[in-house]
Amino acid sequence: EAAYIEKGGREAVIGYKPQLARSAQGFVPALIVPEGNAADSTQLVPLVQQIQERTGVTPEDVSTDDGFTSEEGRDKLLAAGVVQVSFSGSNGKKLLSEEVWNDPAYVEARRQRSAVESLIFTLKHVFAFGRLRRRGREEVCAELLEKVIAYHFSRIQLVRKRKRAA
Repeated sequence: EAAYIEKGGREAVIGYKPQLARSAQGFVPALIVPEGNAADSTQLVPLVQQIQERTGVTPEDVSTDDGFTSEEGRDKLLAAGVVQVSFSGSNGKKLLSEEVWNDPAYVEARRQRSAVESLIFTLKHVFAFGRLRRRGREEVCAELLEKVIAYHFSRIQLVRKRKRAA
C-alpha cells in the first residue's frame, strides 16, 4: 500500500502521502491516507466529503495549492454547496477567468492557504507527523490520527487562552 514518492527535488522515499484539511480555527477536520502515490487532485473531493461526514458542515471556502487543481473536483465541490474553491498557482489560474482569479475574495482565499502549510510544518516538526512507527495503511492512518488528536489538545489550549485574553 505504500509507494515510491518523489516530490520537488527532495529525496525520494517509500511511504504514504497523507492528505489533511484545516478548519478556519486551525483544527484538522479531515485526514486521508490514500493507497499508493495518489495524485493530490483526486483527493480534494474525498477530503471535503470527510469534513461533511464528520462535522455535518459543508465548508464555505476551500483553498488549496496547485496540486489539487481539477475542474471536475471544483465542479463537484461547488455542486455540493461549497461557495468558493480556490487553487493557488498556474494550473488554478488557467482554470478560471481573469475576473474570478483577481476577485478580492479569491485573492484572500489564496493568501489564507499558507495557514495549511504552517499546520503541516507544526505537525511534522512538533508532533512527528513525518516519522511513523507503524506499517500498513490502516495502522499508519491510526498513528497519524493519534498525532492529530494530540495536536488538537494543544490547539484547544491555545484557543482557550486567546478567548480569555480577548
